[in-house]
Amino acid sequence: MNRNTRMYVGMPSFDHTVSHYDVTGKRREDPMGSLFYGASRLEIKIDDETLALAQRVIVAKLRRSEPFTISWDDADEIGDGLSSVWISTTTELHFKYDSAALPPLDTARLEQLTQGAAGTLGLKLGNATLIAQPTGYDS
Repeated sequence: MNRNTRMYVGMPSFDHTVSHYDVTGKRREDPMGSLFYGASRLEIKIDDETLALAQRVIVAKLRRSEPFTISWDDADEIGDGLSSVWISTTTELHFKYDSAALPPLDTARLEQLTQGAAGTLGLKLGNATLIAQPTGYDS
């Protein structure tokens, strides 16, 4: 698997290759945005495409006042486990994209994330990176 291919955990297996080019047409890394969670602004790094899909799912659920969890796989640097946070209408969220242009909408993947968010395990983002371990937690 090359570095531009991601396998998303909790979903049917498929290769998801994303190509991004700067204004000069030169290939660049996948844009990595951030989801900031809570008053402490816990930063979760995630690719712009997944962030855009997650934002749609999150906003739809919160408009219906449906609380849920969001989970992701932690990086090796902070313990290589699984993290989850509770999302409700009182949760402070900030979506920050690396790229000014939002990626195209993958409707099949959006449907998978939406169905997952409706289940007891909540929205599973797959590979994301918690920038700093929250204080008071051990890995």
